[in-house]
Amino acid sequence: MFKNKNTIIGGLLIAVLFLWATMNSTKQAETLAKKKQAAEMASQDSVKAAQIAALKAKAALGPAHAEIGQAQPTLVSGTTNAVIDSSHKDLLPIQVIAPRKIVVETDKFWITLDNKGGMVRSIVAKALPNHQGVFPELIQNQDSGALSLKLDQVDFAQQFFSVDSTLKDSVRITSPLTIAFTWKNALGQSLVREYRFTKDGDSFRQFNRMQGFQAKLYTLEWKGGMRETDKIPEGKALMSAAGYFFSEVILNNSYNVERISKIKEQKWFNREEGKARWVGLRRKYIAAIINWGTESEAAIGAAPILLNAPDPGTYALTISDNLNSDTLAYNFVILPLVHSKISAIPGESYEKIMFSGWEWIGADKWFVALCGYILKLLNWFYSIIPNYGVAIILLTLLVKLITMPLTLKQLRSTREMQRHKPAMDEIRARNRANPQKVQAELMEYYRKNGVNPFAAMFGCFTMIFQMPIFIGLFVSLGRSVELRFAPFVGWIKDLSSPDVLVAALKIPYLFPEGLSLLPFLMVTTTFFQTKQTITDPNQKMMIYTMPIMMFMFSTVMPSGLIIYWIVSNLFSIIQYRIMNRNTLPVVMPAHPNMQNKAKKNQK
Repeated sequence: MFKNKNTIIGGLLIAVLFLWATMNSTKQAETLAKKKQAAEMASQDSVKAAQIAALKAKAALGPAHAEIGQAQPTLVSGTTNAVIDSSHKDLLPIQVIAPRKIVVETDKFWITLDNKGGMVRSIVAKALPNHQGVFPELIQNQDSGALSLKLDQVDFAQQFFSVDSTLKDSVRITSPLTIAFTWKNALGQSLVREYRFTKDGDSFRQFNRMQGFQAKLYTLEWKGGMRETDKIPEGKALMSAAGYFFSEVILNNSYNVERISKIKEQKWFNREEGKARWVGLRRKYIAAIINWGTESEAAIGAAPILLNAPDPGTYALTISDNLNSDTLAYNFVILPLVHSKISAIPGESYEKIMFSGWEWIGADKWFVALCGYILKLLNWFYSIIPNYGVAIILLTLLVKLITMPLTLKQLRSTREMQRHKPAMDEIRARNRANPQKVQAELMEYYRKNGVNPFAAMFGCFTMIFQMPIFIGLFVSLGRSVELRFAPFVGWIKDLSSPDVLVAALKIPYLFPEGLSLLPFLMVTTTFFQTKQTITDPNQKMMIYTMPIMMFMFSTVMPSGLIIYWIVSNLFSIIQYRIMNRNTLPVVMPAHPNMQNKAKKNQK
């Protein structure tokens, strides 16, 4: 669309910001959680019998050999001020507690609770099923699990807790229910870990109650990390650059939401100062959050869990703080990242998990809101024509129409400057030995011919004004749950993934999932759009480098994003042709030699 150096610089700036905006970055569950738990429950009786027999056999050898998982920690006294002393070696009388797991089903998830540690072993979300209808497991390492607890220096992750024997191993929540796991020692002191569920809630509440003692410090651990719910395409280098998949520690530090990724070693937050309202882990379409419901001064640690490429890996969380009461409570929230739902939750800023921006220009507020409005428009178009591919096209056209007045003004200004360029070149050439005279004659020429000397700069201002809208549209489409598995037409069956046309034809890094068609359409429209806007011979290389650069990234882009880019290119091509159908005559210089040079350039 534009014929001057500032426009090219603006275009490159858009490309750089466009790539930057998308850089902020495993397996599917093999079977349904219920089927897995059914298999476990079928053999549980025999497992329990063998374990109980083993414990009884050890008990028969005498107190020196007795253990429950491992030596039970004891307390130094029976007073309410007692603290747990892990170095105390007195063993408790044997209390046989068989291993037991309880699967709790709500309308939103399945949770597997384990009486070993009284902790969470598995979370299966009912959101985001795959093509086979299998629901995703959220805990990366179920052996490590989530929400294990240490009090002072004693780790309860290996201790067995008793649980109501009348409670079934599989529970379907139809009304509010509390499941309590209880650990006791010989002094009558106990730790109770309660889980409170509702039928349709996105969270459960977890209470830890100390009876007969008061710990000074708690450490809550989520060692198992968080698993990606969707298959990550191959081609690690390009996928990392594109940033369409996310593995992040998310933290509401009470004044903004931080999203931290690429942690190479143990890292601590709020350790020296600062407060947090909630902390959690995030993958592309879902997050899980520990929310205190108020500001906490807890220190928060994150350690990387490395996984096989192309998965970027996940993190083990450690949360530690002083205890001033006998109860520790928090909500554990399972949060599919559907913007319309998470933005409606007041006071938590969950929408900033999806979108963020630089605080120093206020983009953490206005850019987040802009992306939200874009998704609302996308869903509004879908409500009219229930096809997200069509909705993307309509949304792209709407954005182009909104920005058209600025674009037209830029085109007119650029075209006017091109008309006068030969005459202005003559002034510069004729007075090249006297820069002051050049400026004086140019200003006089501008005055006589009504030329705006700042017209060339207007193109950059126009670009800068449009950048947030285009970047917001691009970012929103790349993170929208609505596009997941959404078909468009023909071979485009999933707008959130590349449009694989020939799955058997795979090219490492370029077409790792199979040959796609849309990238070729995008590079073609980018070539013609760039060619018609660049006329300066010194900038001709951009006609080829820009399409090549875009092609390299588009091969792993979600097809919904490529459709947006193709439609945007086509609109710009048509707009340019309409604007330039009546070419204005070029203002020729007065000097004959300069006229000949100008005519040659025009040809």
